[in-house]
Amino acid sequence: MEVQMGRLDRTQFSTAHEDTMYVQPLFGDLDPAVIREDTFEYPPCWGILDPGMTMEKHRHPIPEFYVFTQGAGEMTLGGRKFAVAAGMAVNIPRDMEHEVTNGDGAVEPLVWVSIGLRE
Repeated sequence: MEVQMGRLDRTQFSTAHEDTMYVQPLFGDLDPAVIREDTFEYPPCWGILDPGMTMEKHRHPIPEFYVFTQGAGEMTLGGRKFAVAAGMAVNIPRDMEHEVTNGDGAVEPLVWVSIGLRE
């Protein structure tokens, strides 16, 4: 297997969740099955919210986890709100409604790694 490396690059961003956030695959066009077959529901990706953005409330039939790498914001998970910041990880059980906000007063993007697991 060749070495795969990725870097945040605004020119590579696309939108997700009804255009309420930006995403970028961690490793470009890498098929996640190359990492480990039948493990990932979608390619691991960066999630990005610029100041003032809120990712829509949504849920998935799969478990996910987020690892926050830059900035600070707020997350709602199953109706419970709490602060999130670089250096935190959050487990999102399957079918649990969740939302992430990077408030209007934020001075930098809120960035996390999003991993969706197959069951």
